[in-house]
This record gives sequence, C-alpha cells and structure tokens, in this order.
Amino acid sequence: MRDDDWFISPTGNQVSGHFRPGFYRTRLVKGGPFVPVRLREIPPAFGEDGEPLWDYGYVLTVNGEVRDAIKSRGLAGEPISEADYRHMLAMREHALAHEPDMPEANPDQPVDFNKIRFNF
Repeated sequence: MRDDDWFISPTGNQVSGHFRPGFYRTRLVKGGPFVPVRLREIPPAFGEDGEPLWDYGYVLTVNGEVRDAIKSRGLAGEPISEADYRHMLAMREHALAHEPDMPEANPDQPVDFNKIRFNF
C-alpha cells in the first residue's frame, strides 16, 4: 500500500492504511483475470434515543458479491472508473450465461490460454 492510500472520513479524521471508497480491479488468484471491486462507505445509524447504532462502516463488493470488508483486508486493487466497473460486471454475466470457458466465468482459477478462443 502506498503512503497516499488514505482518505478523510466524514467525521474529519484521517484514516491511514485504508483505500478510499470507490471502484477498483484486482485478481483473486495469481494469474487469474481481473475482477471488479467496489468499496462503499455506510453512514452511521442512530436509534430512537439518539445513540449511534454503528459508526461509519464499509460494504465491499467483489465480482458482484458482497464480502466482509474486515476479513478482506489483504485485497488490494487498482482504481478504475465506474463505467469500467459496470463493464466488468456485464462481461462476467455474459461469460456465466454464454461462454463458461472465458476467464471471467472462473475468476478463482488462473487463466488457461489453451481454453480461450481467439478471434482472428
């Protein structure tokens, strides 16, 4: 993680060692395809008595599936745009429905170039 991987939380505190909420791409395994990652921040919720039910939290979505952000601390990625994130999700859906041999359909396995059909 680089030194500039920090952000100012809405409470005004600098949170170091954490990625900013946004869109990223990463690999689940060495040699695997890139998968889309989204990190969202959840604002605090308050009960009827005004006491906070929870402080700021995070929702981590990896390849279209919600994961525990705390347990996925080692998951690092490269920033991408929201359009790229949505395109990667659409490619995953297409691969699952129509082309199960595409790397996007099996992101937890390294890419096998013997199974990929190339268009020449």
